[in-house]
Amino acid sequence: MDETTALLVSAAFAILAALLALTALLGAAVAIKPDLLPRLRAATDRRYSMRRATRSLDVPRNIDRILYRHHKLYGTVVVALALFLLYFLAFGEQRPFWRELFPPDYREAASIVADVARLVLWLFTVFALMVGTIVFVRPSALKRLESKVNRWVTARRATYDLDREYGWLDERLGRRPRLWGTVTLALSLTCLIALLVHWQASGLAG
Repeated sequence: MDETTALLVSAAFAILAALLALTALLGAAVAIKPDLLPRLRAATDRRYSMRRATRSLDVPRNIDRILYRHHKLYGTVVVALALFLLYFLAFGEQRPFWRELFPPDYREAASIVADVARLVLWLFTVFALMVGTIVFVRPSALKRLESKVNRWVTARRATYDLDREYGWLDERLGRRPRLWGTVTLALSLTCLIALLVHWQASGLAG
């Protein structure tokens, strides 16, 4: 292990040890004085809504007019990229280098996966070449295909279950703050001692 890596690992150990010590002090304070838990919850409990985080992703943006206005440029770019990918598939490296990263027993399976991926890329590239040519010559011919595939997908449906408040754990902890503090103190001290022992055994503690 070089000096830079050793320094980074030592810094990570020190940060984790400080966080565990702070958590242990917090647990001890709540175990001794349970009235601190409601005040701590009032200062730290915050509601984070996934809808706010994904609001910018949930606004539909229509760029069809721009693409139809500059359809020749768009078609040229798609055709050029498709031709480049075709050249790579036809004359590129037939045996991928990452195949050698697998153990010898799994290289045959890796080759099969690579062949399947190459076949899928061939089909995708031919399709992209056809689409690019049609867009360059007559983009209106893709109206029917566009009406079928152009769908608005909202991120709010995917994150709906994450946008709920779950307070059952806070309620149970609030009923037994002394138990919460004691458990937090015990777990923090256990993790801290294990971390210090591992740090000392690694030879990075000096």
